Amino acid sequence: MNSINIDSPEYSVPRFKLNHFSLSDPFSKPSNNTYLFNQASDPNLELLKELFYNDLRRLSSMKDGFMILPTDISSEVDLLKDKVLNALDSLERFYKKEVKGKAQENVQKMVESIEKAGIKRLTLTPYFEPTERVVLEAFEKALAEGLRLFEEEEKDEEEKKRLKEEQKRQSWGRRKETTRRRGCKEA
Repeated sequence: MNSINIDSPEYSVPRFKLNHFSLSDPFSKPSNNTYLFNQASDPNLELLKELFYNDLRRLSSMKDGFMILPTDISSEVDLLKDKVLNALDSLERFYKKEVKGKAQENVQKMVESIEKAGIKRLTLTPYFEPTERVVLEAFEKALAEGLRLFEEEEKDEEEKKRLKEEQKRQSWGRRKETTRRRGCKEA
C-alpha cells in the first residue's frame, strides 16, 4: 500500500519549559495542521491511525501540564476535531472517486455482456425462436404419430401373415387328414 503525505504538527500550542514544569502560552493560536492525503495514491490508514493516536496522547498529557487552562484543552480538542473531519472528508472523496470509476467499468462490462448474449452462436444444441419451436414441436408430434401408425400397420401385416400361415397349416393338416382318411377307406 502506498503511503500518504502528512504534515505532522509539532505541538499545537507553544510551550515554555521551566525545569520540569511546562507553561503554555494562553494567547497563541493553535496551528491549523491537518492530516493531508496524497491524492495520487491510496491512503495509508495505519499511518493515519498512528497520527491520530499520537494526537490523543498529547491531548491526554495536557491535563498534567502546569498552568493549562480549559481554553487550551478546548482549542486542542477543536483542532483535533478539525483534523479528523478533514481526514474523513478526504477519505470520502477518495473512496467516491474509486467507487465511481469501478461502477462505470462494471456498467460497461454489463452492457458488453448483454450485447454478446444477443449474438447467436454455433453450439451443440440448436437454438430456435419461439415460433420455430412451435412448428418443430408440431412436426415432432406428427412424426411420432406417423411412426406409431406405421408400427401398428406393421403389426397388422405380421398378424395377417401369421394368420395366413396358420390357415395354410390348418388347410395342409386337413389335406393330410383327408388323404389319410381316403387311404384308410381305400384299404
